[in-house]
Amino acid sequence: MDRISKKQFITQLRRYQKGSISRRQFMGVTGLGLATAVLGAAIPALKPRPALAFGGLGDRLVFSTWPNYHNPKNLEAFTELTGVNVQVNVFGSNEEMLAKLQAGASGWDVFVPTNYTISTYAGLGLIEALDLAKLPNFDASAHDARFTGEGVVGGVTYAVPKNWGTTGYVVNTAKAKKPMTTWREF
Repeated sequence: MDRISKKQFITQLRRYQKGSISRRQFMGVTGLGLATAVLGAAIPALKPRPALAFGGLGDRLVFSTWPNYHNPKNLEAFTELTGVNVQVNVFGSNEEMLAKLQAGASGWDVFVPTNYTISTYAGLGLIEALDLAKLPNFDASAHDARFTGEGVVGGVTYAVPKNWGTTGYVVNTAKAKKPMTTWREF
């Protein structure tokens, strides 16, 4: 790019002010203006926008769960998709969770209880039923009832399964006095 002197700059400025510019200058200036307008219009489209289905979530979700129970990348992906920041609170036991809920000051939007405790929370009026119309990806018929049954109390759905699994144990047979082959023996 060629540099111009202060005097040349003032001369060009006065020409622009008088409307006396060459066709090349006009095309250069309007082309730059057009390019700027196009880029300016396109830039908002480059920023991820929340999907319309997430419109009513607000800007923060308070999520209470077990320590190290969720992959932080999933929570980050949720924030990217919805624009909702996730505040994670952790608890150490079902009793601690129940005490916090009974105290009424939890402020949680979503929490992850152990399945057998859901009927207690529902019976005490501490949790609200889920609006399944807002969970279009949940299909109860696609899940085994032993994993969804605890979330339904009196025909009303209060919880859906996040995941399920088993807990195993390992026995050092050199140290065990008798073999353990069942949970009862454990």
